[in-house]
Amino acid sequence: RDIYGVQRRNWEFPQIPIRNLDRLQQHVREEFACTSPVRYERILRSIRTSKGNIDPRSYLESLYEEDGKYGCQLCHEPVGDFEAVQILEDSEKELEQIHLCLCPNCATKYRSLRRDSSVVKQLQENILAWKPMIGSGEPVSISLGSEHKDMLMFTPVHLAEVQTLLNCLAEDENTADKMS
Repeated sequence: RDIYGVQRRNWEFPQIPIRNLDRLQQHVREEFACTSPVRYERILRSIRTSKGNIDPRSYLESLYEEDGKYGCQLCHEPVGDFEAVQILEDSEKELEQIHLCLCPNCATKYRSLRRDSSVVKQLQENILAWKPMIGSGEPVSISLGSEHKDMLMFTPVHLAEVQTLLNCLAEDENTADKMS
């Protein structure tokens, strides 16, 4: 029963195994190489004008929907609707995989946490430290850092894609630094 006394069905966080890590990483690297840069235009204030062909909601629906509900990656509860929230506030590429499936309350909470660069840095380190297991569909919990008890839960496929993209972003940044 939930806090309102309503009996809940057993709901399981979606499970999607990684079938071929090399192919998955190659696919994400190809998407990364072909993606459009984020664009902003000055219209009295800076407004994001690029969205390109990405659809983070559809992408997240395909990974986190189970029995007509969506698994919030922060509170781990089933919700009827969700917000697609970027993991990194200042991503320079339009990538649907770099979004989280969060209930409205957790979306607000995560956006607040994301403003703290130490939280984002720790989260990135924790994601990069994860070792993918081929064939396992079990959800993976990633800590937001030692100062936070909160854990983000990912399907292994989503986490492997995010991990690959973080590596691509770092490589892209290193290349740009070498060129300057």
